[in-house]
Amino acid sequence: MFTYKEYGEIIQRLRDTGLPFLDYKEITEETKKFVILRHDVEFSLSRAHKLAYFESNHLEIKSSYFIQISNNCYNPFSEENIQIIRDIIRMGHRVGLHYHLPKNSTHNIVEGIKKEIDIFSNFIETTVDRFSFHRPTKLVLSLDIKIDNLINSYASRYFNYCSDNNLINTNKSKIFYLSDSQHKWKFGYPSTERLEGVKRIQILTHPYSWSEMGGGSDDNFENLFVEKKQELMNSMNEECSHFPYERMKLYENLK
Repeated sequence: MFTYKEYGEIIQRLRDTGLPFLDYKEITEETKKFVILRHDVEFSLSRAHKLAYFESNHLEIKSSYFIQISNNCYNPFSEENIQIIRDIIRMGHRVGLHYHLPKNSTHNIVEGIKKEIDIFSNFIETTVDRFSFHRPTKLVLSLDIKIDNLINSYASRYFNYCSDNNLINTNKSKIFYLSDSQHKWKFGYPSTERLEGVKRIQILTHPYSWSEMGGGSDDNFENLFVEKKQELMNSMNEECSHFPYERMKLYENLK
């Protein structure tokens, strides 16, 4: 469950449909068939890096990685993480902004996106041309927000908003949308039967859910906590030479 091996099997099933794997920029209003692969990076850039490597070197595919610049779990502008982002780009993948919608309803979403895109582009020294929303509301999805020279992953060209309680349209005659949000396939698993007859599809995955060992949600978070704790310990060891390493090792063993 949620292993790289399983992810590879999903990609093969998508290939078996005969649909072309396309980037957002390659799709027009006249495009009748496509598969879009999208990744929203929530908790770990390290896991995003590993999935990007697996896609590029084992599956020979390219996809889009959407990264938050306002995230309490990782700092995209640390020296190590900037190198990770640049390496993901060097592999041939695209990077975008994963925009965290503000709680303040009066906030100008368009201006907020533009501001964060500029900050992100300047830091990684690469033009960022796309964005996805973090936990979009019904209202935001229904707006079909358009910004000059930027790709909205939820735009009507790539995504069909459904006004019913499911939010997402899974009508196979329209744009089919599947997502592994919250470590489960909320709108259906990408099985051979599920993909049959689909012509246009966007699949969203979250790299923190995927690993070599896989596992259920609880096991995955436990392993993720261990990884994040080790990242913190490594940073503390590098930055805090005045703190006794022996004492730090005691904290490292705490659960």
